[in-house]
Amino acid sequence: VNALDNGARDHLAAGRGHATVGPQATTHLEDLASYLAAASAERPLTKAWVADWNRRAQLLISQMIVGGPGPEKGPEPPPPPPPPPPPARVLLNEVVNLGSKAAVGSLVAHVKTALDAAGRGRVRIVISREDD
Repeated sequence: VNALDNGARDHLAAGRGHATVGPQATTHLEDLASYLAAASAERPLTKAWVADWNRRAQLLISQMIVGGPGPEKGPEPPPPPPPPPPPARVLLNEVVNLGSKAAVGSLVAHVKTALDAAGRGRVRIVISREDD
């Protein structure tokens, strides 16, 4: 994991909106997230895989900078979002105003309480920003 090019990861994240390379950058970042989230027995994170990820990241960044070739078929639409979990499986669902530091602290406390109450198992935490 230490061999991952974090600078490239940051550049790809910033380039998600690029007209031709953005969708590929997003897919490449999602591949990394998938590997990092998977159990090592399912998808071992090897030096060769990291080196290939870094090489592909640099190629995508280069295409963003010099306007290299985009995808041959045009950008593919992103996959549809996963369906929401059934209400019985939702541990916490809150909207927070980031301008209120007290609200942010309160959210962190609610998250901790919800996770403590959940007991065992795995949870998925997604934090998304809403446009005003």
